[in-house]
Amino acid sequence: MAMTGTGRGDADFGGATRKVIQERAAYRCVVPGCVAITVGPGAAANQTASTGTACHIYSAATNGPRGRGGLSDEQLSSPENGVWACATHGRLIDTNAGDAYPATLLRSWKALQEAQIKRARDGQPTHLGWLDEIKADKTVLFKNGSVLSLGQLTLIQGPALGKTALCDWIAASLGSKLSDRWISKNSLILTSLTAFVPEKRVITARITEAGLSAKIDGADCAEIPATVACIYIREGSRSWSKDEDDDALLGRLFAVDPGVIRQLIFDIQRCGSDWGREIAFYREPRLDGHDEDGEEIYSTHKSEWVLRFGGSKGVTMRALSGSESARLLIEFGAALARERSSHMPAILLLDGSEWPFDRVTMDQYGKFLSTQPFQTVMTKVGGWSPKDPACWKEWKRYELRSEVGSAEIVEVCW
Repeated sequence: MAMTGTGRGDADFGGATRKVIQERAAYRCVVPGCVAITVGPGAAANQTASTGTACHIYSAATNGPRGRGGLSDEQLSSPENGVWACATHGRLIDTNAGDAYPATLLRSWKALQEAQIKRARDGQPTHLGWLDEIKADKTVLFKNGSVLSLGQLTLIQGPALGKTALCDWIAASLGSKLSDRWISKNSLILTSLTAFVPEKRVITARITEAGLSAKIDGADCAEIPATVACIYIREGSRSWSKDEDDDALLGRLFAVDPGVIRQLIFDIQRCGSDWGREIAFYREPRLDGHDEDGEEIYSTHKSEWVLRFGGSKGVTMRALSGSESARLLIEFGAALARERSSHMPAILLLDGSEWPFDRVTMDQYGKFLSTQPFQTVMTKVGGWSPKDPACWKEWKRYELRSEVGSAEIVEVCW
């Protein structure tokens, strides 16, 4: 008799479902870069043998790896809830309650794999991709050969040095401007970034006193081609100039036209966090100065775009608190990443070891970002822990340990 509720029972895969899962995967392991063959000759000339396995994304068992995600038995036993893996990765995916392979990661890998197969089969274009890892081949901070494997969501904690460096190097390897602080006569920085877009690409970045030079799959390139859209926010980089309209100021921070910023507000109002949905642009008379009594004087013929929180009479962008200003940057960064992810792979880098958020707000963004269609890397000072770990269950978590020049990147569980 089939069991329901406590065991796998009706939520397990049937034979027909396993066949769909393995054939949609073309018998390939779902883990990016894995080249293991999962099907081949059997014992007899007319037989085949498979060493692959159909793995549940959300568990068929009540207390299984990654939980049940609120799904019914029918949903849990459907092909949409399964990935095909080689024997090795099939075991690893469910090891330690599946903590190293959260559901968001497996779903993203499944989507990438199917996009790769469609493109190989019939040339069908795709905007899907995956930033897989960054390797510190030779740097001033890390042990040579240190590797950071990225998830759909990655949190990096540790001391002051190291977290920003990784974000800087990822951004530079994807075509963003390199920070001058890494250009030195006395040091060489060599990193490599692996991406699947959907084909595998290895971007090698070399930083010397002459600046950054790069190779794509071993071939020199004068300019790094657009492979993954990178939106990079450094907490503390806010510069609220008095001489710019709010849309122009944000456009400068995100290196986009002010018109793009104004358009993003509509996406934030639909898809942003509960806080973000309270912001809007208003066309208002320009402030010309103050009279002798200190009263504000507004122009009768000039206007400007003003961003407010809480309606047309709400708080202006320049009057927001430090934590609210940081929220604003995350909202626009996420909206820009959502926009770009509809055309190409995208990653949002949120480098803010000292985000001015309390634990509740951090948890809110941990949960909010886990629902987004792009990859996210976020940094946080070492020693921080969430108030509600459930908000971070989909995140891979790393700690940077040891001294400068020999730091290690260690994956840790919640």
